[in-house]
Amino acid sequence: MLYPNEVIEDVRTGNDIVSVIASYVPLKQKGVNLFGLCPFHQERTPSFSVSADKQMYYCFGCGAGGNVLTFIIQIEHMNFVDALKFLADRIHYVLPDGENSEEAARQARLREALYALQKKAARFFYDCLLSPEGKAAAAYLDSRRVSIKTRVKYGLGYAPGGRALVEFLRKEGFADELLGLSGLLIPDKRGGYYDRFTGRLMFPILDPAGRVVGFGGRVIGGDGSKYINSSDTPIFDKSRNLYGIHLAKKSKSAELILVEGYMDVISLYQAGFPQAVAALGTAFSQNHAQAVKKHRDGAVVLFDSDEAGTKAALRAIPFLVNAGLTIRVTQVADAKDPDEYIKSFGADAFAGLLAMAKSHTIFQIEQLNKQLNLGILTDRVKFTSEAAKLIARNENAIERDAYIKEVAGVTGISPEAIAMETEKAMSRPVRAPRVRVTETWRGKADKGAIDAKRGLIYLAAADPKISAALKNALKPEEFGDGVYPKLFSIINSMREESKECIPAALISAFEDLEEQKQVSAVFARAEEYPDKTSKAKAINEMFKVLKRSYIDDKIPAADINQLNELVKMKRNVDKLYISI
Repeated sequence: MLYPNEVIEDVRTGNDIVSVIASYVPLKQKGVNLFGLCPFHQERTPSFSVSADKQMYYCFGCGAGGNVLTFIIQIEHMNFVDALKFLADRIHYVLPDGENSEEAARQARLREALYALQKKAARFFYDCLLSPEGKAAAAYLDSRRVSIKTRVKYGLGYAPGGRALVEFLRKEGFADELLGLSGLLIPDKRGGYYDRFTGRLMFPILDPAGRVVGFGGRVIGGDGSKYINSSDTPIFDKSRNLYGIHLAKKSKSAELILVEGYMDVISLYQAGFPQAVAALGTAFSQNHAQAVKKHRDGAVVLFDSDEAGTKAALRAIPFLVNAGLTIRVTQVADAKDPDEYIKSFGADAFAGLLAMAKSHTIFQIEQLNKQLNLGILTDRVKFTSEAAKLIARNENAIERDAYIKEVAGVTGISPEAIAMETEKAMSRPVRAPRVRVTETWRGKADKGAIDAKRGLIYLAAADPKISAALKNALKPEEFGDGVYPKLFSIINSMREESKECIPAALISAFEDLEEQKQVSAVFARAEEYPDKTSKAKAINEMFKVLKRSYIDDKIPAADINQLNELVKMKRNVDKLYISI
């Protein structure tokens, strides 16, 4: 750990997990916990649980879990130190300087140096666009009717390639070690570098704070992929960044417009629609949806009108809905993309197109309709059944009723029958993806042994008397492999120091995210017993299961003498009893 445990706990306890997670995921009270759609996997029925009491979260679908620090690490794709600083800044907590934060300071210096390098590179590319070398790229922008003012606004540039950028950055004083981390260069066989971008129109990619973090490049009259991006760096991850977000977030629009390409964003901005953003040449993902959610509660999906664009829109919708966004969808007619549409029909026509954008449910139903022949009874039944599933995902009863009537009008099937199918779909549990239980997690024990380990540890953390009794009856190694022996030992140590065993604090004792997930699974359970006798009985049953499992694990490697002893021990397990 780079900071003392006391500092980490100060930051963790200062950030209420419900407040933090609610800024990313819409949550609803359900019993003692809050539930929402998991931001880490796609689902239709909320299985993501947040406990205010335990200050932890756990997804019963994919197994994601942890405390508030774990959540920020996962959702923001940060390392531990950055997540700690993020949460410290949130509550205006000043992290200590000095020896313990030396690595944190080094990482901060690295990021600042990379920001400075990217800014210099952006200036280099911009100057190249204005030079004779950039003539072809400038002509291309002329052909796309991109004004000089817009070129300046987006910092468009040109990459001549070869080693031009390498030489420029070295002259600016950047060390080779930093050049190798910039994402702009490719190592050569002689231990040096050459430029990643050659003969390309350059699009600087800025983060929400307005800092250049990477680049996209379009080939101009040469070979190679039409578009390429910077490789990922400590300050740039193309699966999480949105092109144009630094300007879109400042717009007065209540919705962002999601388009497919850099030129679409630029064309829309130039036409008076600064709220447009685009993914960076990668498939739209849950990370992109979360990036949208940070800035708006709604979005209009406006992908290209061809088959590929329609499929991309259908793939993006579940991620956006899962992030808690209100989604509308529109497509341009008589044009291949938004840029061509605006050039052909103008900004007013485009504004009308936005105003007429339909709900994502209607869009999905329309696309389903195109795939089937409603003149055939089996297709009509299939369409109605699938449409009912789509309608069922809407929480608003008035919207559901409107969609049901629309489907009834298309199919000729009565609204009552469609409503019944919708009700069935709403009550049918959605099967979540199975959690892969790794060998490290499972060891050689079966599910019963895992449940026994979790149950005993849960009760030990909840009750000092139970932890004392279990400490006398069990050794940590009897909990097998994985997190369980360490977790049991930590609870015992905390009891010796008269500390309360708070689940969120126990999670913090593990640095590995997979281990934190396993610890979260222990405390995601809610053990309730009607009386002391029932609890004592359950503890003893779990205790015996654990003992037998421990003995069974030892048998394969035992010699004849050890085997006899283990068999004798197993026979005596039923005679054991823990008094609580």
